[in-house]
Amino acid sequence: MQPTGPTQPGLPPQIRGNAETSINNWRVGQILQATSISNTINGKTLLQIGNQQVEALGTQAIKSGQALKLLVAEAGNSPLLKIINTIVSNPVQDAFRMALPRQDSIAPLLANLAQILNKKPNNIPSNVRTAIQQLIAMLPATTQASTANGLRKALLDSGNFLEAKLAQLDRPTIQGRQQDAIITDTRANLVRLLQTLKNWGGRNQTTGNTSNRGTSAGTTTTASAGTTTATTTTTAPAGTT
Repeated sequence: MQPTGPTQPGLPPQIRGNAETSINNWRVGQILQATSISNTINGKTLLQIGNQQVEALGTQAIKSGQALKLLVAEAGNSPLLKIINTIVSNPVQDAFRMALPRQDSIAPLLANLAQILNKKPNNIPSNVRTAIQQLIAMLPATTQASTANGLRKALLDSGNFLEAKLAQLDRPTIQGRQQDAIITDTRANLVRLLQTLKNWGGRNQTTGNTSNRGTSAGTTTTASAGTTTATTTTTAPAGTT
């Protein structure tokens, strides 16, 4: 049954959670805001709490999209959560919340790119490799970010101010400085890498090696390799139609 207000004292619905080890940071008495992303099936409900999904076990029937306020009654690997009350939600806001993308950390992406450069540098085109190297080289070092000026520059190059930098390119007095600032901007380098990958499209970089497949009588096929265009015409034998 879906509660409409605070639960009765002494009879709070309880949810036994099971998720990643980050839930160990929860403390007894902590209040959590949660949103159900599935209906309760066989006593199991999938909840979105912060940036993680938690599978909850309990007797409370919860509907998908329902907002909950939870109290951490027991902490640990399998914490005990109590539903304090439900939050009246706005259907439009809930739809936006479910549809809009979530910003995740780029740390896994950077780790994968570094691994590609270290293990298989010759398996990717030179322009893609250069874009990856520029992205990684322009990231702030820990020692740089540990100083006041270094931290300020790291924040300016984080990508949050890219639009402001681009808007100032029309001002001749600071155009040169802004162009240099864009070169070191993390989001700008990510955009360059993305565009390079789109232009490459996984194509084989070897040129001058084309093949014609399934050419039928009376048809003309054209194959392009680099800047060279070859045209092959197949003519049906005499006496045939």
